[in-house]
Amino acid sequence: CLSGGLLLMSAAHALSALWGTVAVALPSLLFALRLSLKAGPGSAVDVAVFLVGEILKIVATVLIMAIVAKWYAGLVWWAMLMAVVATIKSYFLIFLVK
Repeated sequence: CLSGGLLLMSAAHALSALWGTVAVALPSLLFALRLSLKAGPGSAVDVAVFLVGEILKIVATVLIMAIVAKWYAGLVWWAMLMAVVATIKSYFLIFLVK
């Protein structure tokens, strides 16, 4: 939705917002998949595994943003950062679903 709205400004704005969303959503998806594979029926996820996963998720997000900044010349920083914040904040809406 954010990328679509920014498409009205320019394709660079929309693509920057899309990369911001990917930078947060992709590591989070991989982290959730990892936890779901680790935690089977009757097993608990170790706190250390969770903590290391969260740290790796943050590192991966920053790394994706750095790669995008280096290789995408048309990057609009404020659009990407706005999408990062919106994606992070949207995780709280999950609690309203259940």
